Amino acid sequence: MSHKPKVTLTMCLAVPGEILSITNSTATVDLGGIKQDVRLDLVEDTTVGHYVLVHVGYAIQLMTPAEAKETFALFSEYTAALEQELEDS
Repeated sequence: MSHKPKVTLTMCLAVPGEILSITNSTATVDLGGIKQDVRLDLVEDTTVGHYVLVHVGYAIQLMTPAEAKETFALFSEYTAALEQELEDS
């Protein structure tokens, strides 16, 4: 009898958000309707209205509004597919 090791899959997720305000190195960011304080230490030249990619409380990259919109659309698509899968099971 062969024993297969248990495999655990983990996924890291970064979310786009629009900078609403900045105080020192912290921004309040709109993450699709959820407001979150985010550190800006890893990105330069940010200003209110810019979009950033946020991971574990840090902005890790600037994004264009089009990139942010496309990412939110993909999240919506994924969520709809997941909800459909749950309904079907």
